[in-house]
Amino acid sequence: MAIHICAKTAFFVVPKNDLMCRCCLIHLKSLCVASHKLFRQIKQNFPLRYFYGESANAIKIQVWVTLIANLLITLLQKGVSRSWSFSGLATIVRIMLMYYIDVQGFLEHPEKDSEEALAAMIESPPSTIDAEK
Repeated sequence: MAIHICAKTAFFVVPKNDLMCRCCLIHLKSLCVASHKLFRQIKQNFPLRYFYGESANAIKIQVWVTLIANLLITLLQKGVSRSWSFSGLATIVRIMLMYYIDVQGFLEHPEKDSEEALAAMIESPPSTIDAEK
């Protein structure tokens, strides 16, 4: 007999071959599923086509940067009230990365900027100074 201590059910005695309780096995299985989901998400959205260095440290840095980018996009996804898929959000962030745009505002109302640009084009006609020259 062995004593197994569980966070949810205090402690109890189990046979020697059954060292984990049912809730711990379920928790372990959920962690396994979550890690598979994370790695699938990373492989789909941040493909590592080649490594930027040959040392183990360079590869570790590239993997850590990918994990941090995944975390930031996940936080952005949770912070936006509008529902976005992770891959769509990662694509938009990748495109908008080089522009000075309020990402949070754009993701809340993506059609707002195009409507404002269209309204500005309608209000001001093209200048005729270029046509006279």
